[in-house]
Amino acid sequence: MTPNMARFGDSQHIQSPFLMAKKIPFAFYVIIVILTTFVTGGAALRNKANSNSLHRRIFGGARVGDVEAPFAVKITIDSENGGSTCGGTILSDQIILTAAHCLTQNRSSEIIKATNIVIGAGSPNSDEQSIFQAIDVSVHPDYNPENAHNDIGLIQVSKLKFSDKIKPAVISTGKVSEDEVFYAYGWGRTSNESQDPSEVMLKTTLRTGDTQTCQEMTKEFDPETMLCVDNRLAPGNDTCSGDSGGPLISLDGLLVGLTSYGENFEDASSDICGTADGGSYYTRISAYLDYISEATGMPLVKDSKKGIHTSSSDENESGLLSESIKSSSDSDKNKNKDKDEEGSAPPKPLNSETSILFGCALSGIAMALTFLF
Repeated sequence: MTPNMARFGDSQHIQSPFLMAKKIPFAFYVIIVILTTFVTGGAALRNKANSNSLHRRIFGGARVGDVEAPFAVKITIDSENGGSTCGGTILSDQIILTAAHCLTQNRSSEIIKATNIVIGAGSPNSDEQSIFQAIDVSVHPDYNPENAHNDIGLIQVSKLKFSDKIKPAVISTGKVSEDEVFYAYGWGRTSNESQDPSEVMLKTTLRTGDTQTCQEMTKEFDPETMLCVDNRLAPGNDTCSGDSGGPLISLDGLLVGLTSYGENFEDASSDICGTADGGSYYTRISAYLDYISEATGMPLVKDSKKGIHTSSSDENESGLLSESIKSSSDSDKNKNKDKDEEGSAPPKPLNSETSILFGCALSGIAMALTFLF
């Protein structure tokens, strides 16, 4: 059975605000622009944390406190499919861990350019995050988009400044027991009735299934490299589209897995989340310690919490993604070589939704003045 990755991150597309604006009659558009300009003072859009969609908790989840999950980041990706959202975990001041399928085109082996990826960190609220541009991207060399095996990748970003709101996770090296409780974090869909991602980070409580049941649910399950959540053990709780790559955290605060994909066993083509006849699958991080170390060039350091973490770039100056691992850096550099020699500026980070719509508002004001005068 081919994994239904429509359940998770790279299918979480965002409709362009420009396309939506074309559907609004001109007079109504002018009125909206003028009201928005004068009521908000020309600032950004209304905070979406007040919208109705966020009152529908993420499949049994809850909002996350400001410093509860400083290791979790929101990843915004611009690919040939359009915009998408994934989650990620801070491993060091330059390295973000996420799912390989978040970093590839159309669930293939073609890696998305680093210049098309930005990271939001420092707040569970999307509109309050600090934005960091991706510098390099790595996907596990044995990643298989057909069965989601080795669904793990890394992003290098401009250096993060650690604080109580931005911290690296500690990776668990312990054994995962059956029916063990974990927390999953993300900005994914909050209901089956809406395709919109959440503007605030949510968490949900999940329980792992036993190996035999997980293997019966799907033949693709590999207990050595994957974790399985049986929805029957925590009915109504689930991760969904937009949560891919996000962290799975143990009760003692250690990073155990990352969200990979989900299945509805009675209807494999369904993208409905939170059903009792379904399950979710997570990449087991402890199985990929060698990949993380080799790809980043950073040694793994034992932590007092009985886990491990990567050293910061201050401890290891060579902390760039290794050339021996599949990376988009070489292709990006070759494609942009001529432009760089001509002195052209590097590609700008993706614009945030707020910036785009604010630009629309300014354009609307100019149109309104033309219409009136």
